[in-house]
Amino acid sequence: MSMFPPEIEGACINPTVMNGFLVQSNERNVDPRKSKIYFSCNEGFKPSTGGWWGEATCTEGTWSGIVECIDKSQCGRIPVIPNTRKVPHSEVYNNEQTVTIDCKVGYTSETKTIKCKDGEWQTPLPACRPQGVPCDPPPKVENAIVKIPYKNKYIKGFEVNYECRKSFEIEGHKKLTCENGSWTTPPPTCKRPEP
Repeated sequence: MSMFPPEIEGACINPTVMNGFLVQSNERNVDPRKSKIYFSCNEGFKPSTGGWWGEATCTEGTWSGIVECIDKSQCGRIPVIPNTRKVPHSEVYNNEQTVTIDCKVGYTSETKTIKCKDGEWQTPLPACRPQGVPCDPPPKVENAIVKIPYKNKYIKGFEVNYECRKSFEIEGHKKLTCENGSWTTPPPTCKRPEP
């Protein structure tokens, strides 16, 4: 009778770590289908995910988490920059490599690129800020409703439509647009029709 346990379906085979080595996890009697491994990197290398050691979890026979050590001069994933559009990114970037980021519509950044320098993403990172001067919330109109989510600030080009309550008539402009910090036209009024 063999002394080895039978292969368990969904268990992971220990991966090989590029430019690094596995650190045995000391958990005993863990379901091998949900095991975790930790890895460290050889001299001059670091985990592509940042930090000084990496971790991967076994899910249905595959390791989730990138089991890779990259050269100390390289950078891992791009840091999260709010209000950017999703663009295809790599797991590894070389020293001196620059990446162009794209802000969402209505946002802009003074700097559009980030650069990997000696293993670090150069700071300050680009910041996608609302374009133009934002406007304060649109003026409140007696007996009117505005169908927009409330915010403290609205970006340039944002449009607001006023609607009067039932049995009120609108006078003036229904639509206001945010331009350079103020709403383009004075708000409408809602009047009861003359009997």
